[in-house]
Amino acid sequence: MDVSPPGTARPHVEINTGPTFFELLDQHQATSHLLEQQHHQAEDAIPSNQHGLKGDVDDVPSLGGSDVPSDKLDGAIKSPTIVSWKGPPFYSLTGELLGIVISSLFFTLGICVAQLENQVESPWSSAVIQATRVAPSIWPIMFSGVLGTAIRALADWQVERGVSLLALEQLLGSLTMASSVITMFRWSILRISSVALILLWAFNPLGSQASLRGAYLQSKTGFSQGLIQFFENNLSKQILVSAFSDLNNNPGNVPPIVPSLYTSALHDLISGLQYVDLTVSAAAQRVANLGGESSAGIQAATDSWGNIRIPNLKYLTNYDPSHPNDWLNTTWDKKILNYSSLIGDRIEGVNHGFTGNTTFVIPSSYLDISCSPWFYLNNSNTSLNRGGPASSPADKWLSDNTGNNLAITFSLNKDSNHSVFRPITISTIKRNASSDPDQATATEFVFGQYRSPHLPVTLTRCTPRTMYVDANVTCISKGTLGKASCGVNALRESKQPLASPNQTIFDNDLYSNDGDVSNSFRDVLLDGTSDESLEMVSTVPYVSSNAEFFLVNPLTVFTASRNGVPGRFSKDDDLADLGHLDIELFERRLSLLLNTVWKAGWLKQTTVGGEMKLIDNGRFKIDMVKDTPSSVIFPLPQTYGISRPWLAVYFLAVVAMFLAAFVSLVLRTACYAPSILGYASSLTRDSTYFEGYDMYKNSTEDGPTKSKRLGGLRVMVADVGSGAEGIGKIALVPVGMGKRVRMRRMYI
Repeated sequence: MDVSPPGTARPHVEINTGPTFFELLDQHQATSHLLEQQHHQAEDAIPSNQHGLKGDVDDVPSLGGSDVPSDKLDGAIKSPTIVSWKGPPFYSLTGELLGIVISSLFFTLGICVAQLENQVESPWSSAVIQATRVAPSIWPIMFSGVLGTAIRALADWQVERGVSLLALEQLLGSLTMASSVITMFRWSILRISSVALILLWAFNPLGSQASLRGAYLQSKTGFSQGLIQFFENNLSKQILVSAFSDLNNNPGNVPPIVPSLYTSALHDLISGLQYVDLTVSAAAQRVANLGGESSAGIQAATDSWGNIRIPNLKYLTNYDPSHPNDWLNTTWDKKILNYSSLIGDRIEGVNHGFTGNTTFVIPSSYLDISCSPWFYLNNSNTSLNRGGPASSPADKWLSDNTGNNLAITFSLNKDSNHSVFRPITISTIKRNASSDPDQATATEFVFGQYRSPHLPVTLTRCTPRTMYVDANVTCISKGTLGKASCGVNALRESKQPLASPNQTIFDNDLYSNDGDVSNSFRDVLLDGTSDESLEMVSTVPYVSSNAEFFLVNPLTVFTASRNGVPGRFSKDDDLADLGHLDIELFERRLSLLLNTVWKAGWLKQTTVGGEMKLIDNGRFKIDMVKDTPSSVIFPLPQTYGISRPWLAVYFLAVVAMFLAAFVSLVLRTACYAPSILGYASSLTRDSTYFEGYDMYKNSTEDGPTKSKRLGGLRVMVADVGSGAEGIGKIALVPVGMGKRVRMRRMYI
């Protein structure tokens, strides 16, 4: 190849390619011309009014700065130097050493996390947890740096010993997770090495997540046993202490505490939400005023004095009459349940001064009523003389079934100066008693409403039954943080009831072995003059009692529209029409009221509070207090739990990082040649287009050093063909040595 001095025509080498020829630039002369051009030649090559190559429309413009920084290239080194090569400098191992240190720090963090197991919170544990929160942000950067450095070290180590170009492309193209996948599909490198690289990079996101999820705070609970006291649910013992005992001859002796308790329970806001449609606007508004469904449900689970209300088993949504002895879970803390009584069961033994849950099982009982559909009897021609003839259909039916005419049944008296009106009356029809109470058949009674002489009598026949149930109770104590709450979370019918279900609170013969005491509960309800404050009957002319209005609609009983219409337009507005009430609703609401009266009668002052002990009925003391074990669960200080799967993944990722750093260090120390892979400056070291000695130092110069020394040299991918035959050639050359690559041009 001829070398011509600057300024002369460029020589070319002709190569026979068949039908055409193309020209190759004398690359050494061209490079020397770029680096050593004289001042006046540079002015001819690059016009003063623009930074670009002189030529056709595809001349390459300068992007800023001089094409050849003479201060960096001129006069520094004019010819290759000979050095005694001692291998790469020690500081080139800095990245590998840092990788070992970083992976060791992450390993130490993992050990600290593992030691948190079952430890309570402390300043040290808080610092460790804070480190685990920061680690996910740092991990991806550190892991990428360590593994990327290891892959480059492997490439340098293999290239010294000989490696296929495709394998080298795969290594240099796998410095990130995404580039590993792209490289694998770009060159279709589906081999074990591809899978290994992807698996290694998979530890990057896994390790980041595992560093955050390795430890967590967990709640710990303690357990202990307690003892709960409750009153026995034996009717024969309840009558011994009841206000309704020994009242046959004087039914007016009901102590004032009984109507007070009953009236207080009836006027409770929660009472108006029993056995009503909670979706109607008035009910929904009341529930909202109580704090919502959950809050109202919790408040309804106990009465005003904290006694536990027992739900009516038959009216639970999941009740199955074919399996009455199965435990049924309730939702007492989620919504309002329908209860058997407005007054709850008294219990003692729950510690409300600590934070925790107390669970126990108590037996209980309540009255359940089943009634026939309503029927109506004409009361015309009725004699108000209690001993007079019974000529009306109502008189005849009552006489045939109860032995009393209408006047006697409803206590009607023509001499009464206030009314011929008795809204509620309960009369026994029959009672097939047996010497053994457990073998007795059920009592049947008639419930009737006499509103006025010109309206028919409303009647139904009802059968009472005593339900014996077991209630699983949970009390949630909040200590000083709030009010304790108790509720029945599971209920079932007792497998072994204390007495026959046919023995009820209506029976007169509730005798006890402790004394000859009889039950006057039915007589009190029959006699409206016994105590008007019971509100079961009314002595006011043509005005129904509060109990009647409660049966019609508990939600409006004490409102201005308690009979379905606001205000008072006629005297009939004060008469509650029970005959139009659904009989099932009547059964539920009447049972609720009767159970409330019965509990108020025998619990009396103990309903409100005080010590549970032997009860004195005036003649002897009765022991009705029973014990049941309780399970107490209370929170302990929170401790740290360890997620072993995540911690195992974390340690695997840390080990992968450490091995990558260690292998990188070993491979790097085994490399003797300078590191040139992956550096743009390495593309100039053996190119004939960069043969100017000013750009060449010696072959031991690595990529970083060459890039620093030649940092001012501007290069481009250009068309270096002569263009004489219309054929170009693309190469990486210094700026000014070629023209921009064009579309629709022939290239060799």
